[in-house]
Amino acid sequence: MSASATKSDWGGFGHRRTGLEHERSGEEIQDAWALKHYAVGSIVVVCDGLGSKKHSAFGAAEACRAACDAFRYWAPLEDAPERGFLALLHNLWRLRVHGLGRRDCATTCLLAAATPRSLLLAQLGDGLLALKRPGESTEQLTPERSEIGRASCRERV
Repeated sequence: MSASATKSDWGGFGHRRTGLEHERSGEEIQDAWALKHYAVGSIVVVCDGLGSKKHSAFGAAEACRAACDAFRYWAPLEDAPERGFLALLHNLWRLRVHGLGRRDCATTCLLAAATPRSLLLAQLGDGLLALKRPGESTEQLTPERSEIGRASCRERV
């Protein structure tokens, strides 16, 4: 995918399912995802709440909402720094989970955000980002292993 992605370049689907262990224990599903298209570009985000945390499902859902909202503000700005987007996402999430406590709302977060000028990939925690081009093999974009709690960002691919 080129750095000048448009709405028509993106397609996607998602599925949420409670894992077997969570079904046995009666725990709620703790992951969330979103794929949004705006006039300024598109964003896909996947979050997986940390099962050991009391409000991780809420934290994952709010991280997805925060990512989409941050993208809507950041993407139209000419020469807006990528780190500004990440800071905005983080601060929106912190505000939304403030009442329940950040630690109790812990989640992983992976995203790809495309505008006509850039493709931003970001990862907090474990997970996998991949790129599939028509007629080509899938390219893994994240390292084989990643540390939870460390953020990485691949800017202007």
